[in-house]
Amino acid sequence: PQLSDTPLLIVRRGLRHENALELCREARALSKDLRIVLITPTLRGWAYQADVRDAFGVDLVLGPPLDGPRLRERVEELVGLGKGTDAEREAAVQKSLRAGMAGLKGENVDGAIKALQDGLEKDPRSDLLNYYLGKAYERTGHAENAIEYYEQAIEANPEFEDALVCLATLFERAGMRRKSVEIWQRVLSTTADASSRERIKFHSMELL
Repeated sequence: PQLSDTPLLIVRRGLRHENALELCREARALSKDLRIVLITPTLRGWAYQADVRDAFGVDLVLGPPLDGPRLRERVEELVGLGKGTDAEREAAVQKSLRAGMAGLKGENVDGAIKALQDGLEKDPRSDLLNYYLGKAYERTGHAENAIEYYEQAIEANPEFEDALVCLATLFERAGMRRKSVEIWQRVLSTTADASSRERIKFHSMELL
């Protein structure tokens, strides 16, 4: 289907007589502009999302629970339905991002939150808008909100190391050691610096 000017392909994994991942790979080879959504019968996690993105060109993986309204909402976010042209959305997002960062730098956290949320209305999957919203809510002491936005930033960009570090730290502070270690392991997969890797490994061992 094509819900906007952005071409869209929705593939459901699990159907008999179909190789869904190869279909995604072939579709990606035909078009770089195509948005590809893969629906899986079970939750697969972040590693699966990163692998199918890199190997098969999938933009978004969705698993259960998945009803009609949620599917439509996520697809509309992906293709930017009804939010102006790509250039208009990008300009609005950059304006909101600059205002949000300025607010954080100037200790105007409430203003930063408003600006960043305005930007997310234009591009809900912006990794940077979600990341800086996480930073803003972390400053206000709203750890649960911060975690939510860090997770959304990482969903949009699975190798977003700064967001991963912030998320691991918040889980650690909350006493969720195993979850924190899981996130630190993801940080290991994104950094090539040997000394940083050793520090992360040692810290993870301390948490276990």
